[in-house]
Amino acid sequence: MQAKARLLHVTAFVGAWMCIGWLFRLRAEIYLLLGIPLTVLFQFAVRRQPLCALWVRTSDRFHLRPLGILIAVALAAIPALALLVTVPKGQWPESAFFAAACIGAVGAGFTFQHARLALSPPALWPFAVAVVLGILVMAAGAVSESRSPWLPASKLPSLLFGFVTYIPVCFALEEVVFRGLLDTHVWQPDGSRVHGWVSALVVTSLWGLWHLPILPEQSPLSLLAAAPLMIFVHSLHGVFIAFSWRASGSLLLPVIYHSLIDAYRDAIHS
Repeated sequence: MQAKARLLHVTAFVGAWMCIGWLFRLRAEIYLLLGIPLTVLFQFAVRRQPLCALWVRTSDRFHLRPLGILIAVALAAIPALALLVTVPKGQWPESAFFAAACIGAVGAGFTFQHARLALSPPALWPFAVAVVLGILVMAAGAVSESRSPWLPASKLPSLLFGFVTYIPVCFALEEVVFRGLLDTHVWQPDGSRVHGWVSALVVTSLWGLWHLPILPEQSPLSLLAAAPLMIFVHSLHGVFIAFSWRASGSLLLPVIYHSLIDAYRDAIHS
């Protein structure tokens, strides 16, 4: 498949997702969850690869060993408990979100079984750069809102809880889509690769634009102003995590990066 065709595929994928979000005015949870059926459809119909390859790129068979089962159960505990609260209350969007996190916990267990793939210098150094830049972006955002970017010791438990909570979510949502699916599609499915930096910038730019339908302000002028900012902010650190994913073929480091940054963001805003 030609490189230009693959770029068109991922652009159309994200564009269609955004249009559905705007057309039906989807709330954030539903907008995120929409990515699951879209990803499954794309992986089977376009990529023609097994779903487990979204978590570990070279895998062709899903199998959980005892360690993987233990990790999956541990990470599913929090969303499973949340399901027990939201389902009786009829909070279906929240319930669906937590159910997806339970599925993500299974993906986490599977990926942790292949953790050695992530422990190579070519994967670790871009991961470290991505984490530092992501934290700096969140800190700059806090300063712009007259908040302190520093975390007192009292907020460290909140940071840890958020980190552990986000891990199964990222194994079901965002990172699976933008790294496991789309970055893989534009970069290396058949050897005719799109240039590394170009393809990474394309996917991370789409990742930034993808956030537009769930921004609080939806006027045309505000969206027009937000678009270049979202592209810049997400590309600044997202490009490096793309290289980490490519080097390892494991979604472990991208998920740790995303979970840590989001947990830090929530902690400084709490």
